[in-house]
Amino acid sequence: MSIALLLEAWITLWGVRLGLWLLPWRIVSRPPGLNRAGSATSIERWSAAIRTVSRFVPSPTCLAQALALRRLLARHGRVSILNLGVRNPPGGSLQAHAWLEADGRVILGDPGPIAYERLHP
Repeated sequence: MSIALLLEAWITLWGVRLGLWLLPWRIVSRPPGLNRAGSATSIERWSAAIRTVSRFVPSPTCLAQALALRRLLARHGRVSILNLGVRNPPGGSLQAHAWLEADGRVILGDPGPIAYERLHP
C-alpha cells in the first residue's frame, strides 16, 4: 500500500472525525459529489487504507470510517451507499452501527450475523 494512498485516507478520516465533533450532522452526512475521473485504485484497497489509518485517529468509529471511505470513493469516481442501523437486543441497550456498500456488497463495517434495522433518511 502506497504512502500517498495511506496519507489521503488518514487526512480524510481526520477531516471527517473533526467534522463529526464540530459540525451539524446535516453538513457532515451530506453525500459527496462524484468525481467523473475514476481511479485505478480498487475499492478494497481504499477500504483497507481506512482500516489501517484508523489506528492513528482518535475515536475512529464505524460512522467516521464509513463517511471517510464514502468521501474517498466519490473523490475517485466510485459510488457507495452509507447504511445506518440500530438494534435493541433483549435486556440490552440500544446499539447503532454504520457500514458502507459498493457494487452490491459490504466493503466496510460488515455487521456480520447481527441484524440491524436500517434507518432511512
